[in-house]
Amino acid sequence: MKKKWNYDSVKKYIESQNYKLLSTEYKNVHQKLKLQCWCGHIWNKVFWDFLKGSRCPLHSNNQKMNFDKLSKEFLKYGFNLIDTNTGSTQKSHIICKEGHDCFYSLKEVRRGYKCKICSGFKRYTYEEIRKIFSDKGYTLLTTEFKPALEKVNVLCPNGHNFKIRRNNFQQGQGCPYCNGGIKLSYDSVKKYIESQNYKLLSTEYKNALTKLKILCSNNHEFEMRYNDFQQGQRCPHCSYIDKKSKVEKIILEYIRSFYNGTILENDRSLLINPKTNKSIELDIFLPDLNKAIEYNGIYWHSKENVKYRDNQKLIQCKNKGIDLLVIEESDWLENSQKCLNDIYIFLKSCYHKKNIWSMKMDSRHSNNLKEIEDFLIKENIPYKINEQDIRIFHLNEGKLELRYVDSENHKMDYEKRFGIKGIPHNYFIDITKKNKENGIRTIWIKDWEMEQPKTIKNIYGKELVGYRRKWEVLKSYILTGTGNVRNRIFARDCEIRIVPNTELRPFMEENCFYGYRPATINLGLYLKKDKSGLEKNTLLMIYTFGHPFYSKGLYDVEVIRVATKLYCQVVGGASKLLAHFLKNYPVIYVGNKKKEVKVNKIVFIVDADHNDGRSLETLGFKFFSHEGHGFMNVDVKTGEVFHRRPMQHKLIMEKMKKGEIYSVANAGSIIYTINRSEYLQSIGYKEKDINPISCFFN
Repeated sequence: MKKKWNYDSVKKYIESQNYKLLSTEYKNVHQKLKLQCWCGHIWNKVFWDFLKGSRCPLHSNNQKMNFDKLSKEFLKYGFNLIDTNTGSTQKSHIICKEGHDCFYSLKEVRRGYKCKICSGFKRYTYEEIRKIFSDKGYTLLTTEFKPALEKVNVLCPNGHNFKIRRNNFQQGQGCPYCNGGIKLSYDSVKKYIESQNYKLLSTEYKNALTKLKILCSNNHEFEMRYNDFQQGQRCPHCSYIDKKSKVEKIILEYIRSFYNGTILENDRSLLINPKTNKSIELDIFLPDLNKAIEYNGIYWHSKENVKYRDNQKLIQCKNKGIDLLVIEESDWLENSQKCLNDIYIFLKSCYHKKNIWSMKMDSRHSNNLKEIEDFLIKENIPYKINEQDIRIFHLNEGKLELRYVDSENHKMDYEKRFGIKGIPHNYFIDITKKNKENGIRTIWIKDWEMEQPKTIKNIYGKELVGYRRKWEVLKSYILTGTGNVRNRIFARDCEIRIVPNTELRPFMEENCFYGYRPATINLGLYLKKDKSGLEKNTLLMIYTFGHPFYSKGLYDVEVIRVATKLYCQVVGGASKLLAHFLKNYPVIYVGNKKKEVKVNKIVFIVDADHNDGRSLETLGFKFFSHEGHGFMNVDVKTGEVFHRRPMQHKLIMEKMKKGEIYSVANAGSIIYTINRSEYLQSIGYKEKDINPISCFFN
């Protein structure tokens, strides 16, 4: 029950706080009362605010602030108190550590106010102010110092005399005459235009925003606002020619980076304008390929006579069998890299024909390479194809490298054993290590990883026919590696739950490169609410833990599987799941007999074909080694790809000798480890009593 206040109880409470009630009546808690502070200050205050802690405005700390106490408070922030008005909201004379005089209240110092001189603030001298104007071509006419908020007389580069505040000038304001703020005369406008080697054709001037007819030195007639002319804009015809030549130069340099054939610039030998009987120009013509490239600017190619010539180019090129690619300026401005990619695709079908044949690359691999390239273009990911090997794509300014592997050209060497020549077993691992040393992440894409269609059911029970899981996951890796994820969600928007097998298996079959593998502890991140087009309770990420499959005895627990929903990134998700496991699972119980395993040393085995594990070090993992001589076997007749089969080893060797099976190596495994006790100690976490039942597989 709320307390009922009356005048006596209010007066008693106020006096208990070392204040005096001057008002003679009390109505309710929202009434303003006249109060007197112990310092003698009289002011009005709503009683409700007084109850909530509001006190005399001269003492925001709610207690008497004498000189000594105020001095100690200032000293906490590095200031020495010299003189004061005895109040945390009153300005006091203080000195900073460097001995500079300052005048701040304690309240301001608490808010972060610093010494102006130490912070770089300084008072300008007259000469420094004059230089501020002269650096922009203005002349300061005022001969004495004026504060920043007082107007000074200034002369602009065009001879206009006006007044302006210095702070406004420093913020970008300039001459009001030049900017159209004050109407100019026709003669002054004409004089300025002619001083720029242009001629004014208009016979009257209204204002700076009305278009004028102007003639440039190359006899191009155009219309432009005087305001735009003053801001530096000039003849659009001349500007288009300059701009076009710059873009054409970029395109030419790009073509020359991968094409060594003849390139003709501004060729006028092939096309004729039927109306004028004059030659029509092709911007870039490659006679060896019989292909041409045109760059169309928005301004110039919007004119009717130019539209006619553009149409004639299309018609005559088609009649002459010339393949013409037109690059529009609007497309170039929106995404120049995509335009360059289009040019490469336009030319590569002819140019790389010889290269593909020399590598014995059949249509299967050509189609796979095209699919990779189409994906990069669709996602607007800038890339460059290696000049020596078209199977290598350079992304992310060279920091990410995609390497397509046509397996029959990457057979492992078995010359000593079977007389079969191939590449060294450490071919992939050596390239991956060398790239990593140079700061380059390598993603190997084996041909079978883009194929192998399968019918699965996703977590919602929907059947996905012909689903290529590995290729979908690889595309998600590429998007994440280039910073082009479609959905970026923060871990704080998710909650951790044990993932039941009914959800875990379909989630892995759709989103994990290697698919489902059972584990002891399955942790998942679920969305707390609808976000980024995803519904509440959507499973976004999983971390599973269990007994190590390899290296038993060296480690207690292995991170079995990690997977994120395709085309999503959960910022802080891995850290949140790992920390939860290390804090809450000191022991786990594995197998049907629920064997107790104490969790201390944990291993994370990274697939070096597709990841480099660099993010694990930020989670607390330590690099142990990069090793391994893994490989996959490929059946030539059936196309089946499989791991080691110890029970069929002899049969596989016989088939390999006959050339019916070959092996393709991988980039090995990168081993990272983390110590649970060291991790918990590093974050200052004290273990609580854990109910062992909670550690069983759920």
